Amino acid sequence: MKRKLLFYFVIMLLLVLSANVVLAEEPASPLRAGFDRAAGSVAFQKDMPVEQVFGLGINIILQFTSLIYLILVLYAGINWMLDRGEGSKVKKSKSIIIYATIGFALMLLSYTLVNYILGIVEIK
Repeated sequence: MKRKLLFYFVIMLLLVLSANVVLAEEPASPLRAGFDRAAGSVAFQKDMPVEQVFGLGINIILQFTSLIYLILVLYAGINWMLDRGEGSKVKKSKSIIIYATIGFALMLLSYTLVNYILGIVEIK
């Protein structure tokens, strides 16, 4: 039963992560230009300044921790739903959700604080 559930969970996760947005017309907005600029600077380049390398590294770490948070919350939610009246899984799931949310909030708070301080000092 657990193998089957894990199999379905992995299949659903792959379907969700591999979904593409299909648009009939290219959106004309400044937001799209920002996405194009960000997508162009995803890879490391030889003559890249140190600040950009650190910024790119921080963005990669943020994306990775966001993915871990999502996986933890999904795992805890599935465990909670599959408790079947035992009560121990509910307690464990609640603690996973609480600690994952606290960690994610601290990570976002630290990122925001660093960006605020760098904005004051005007390092970009």
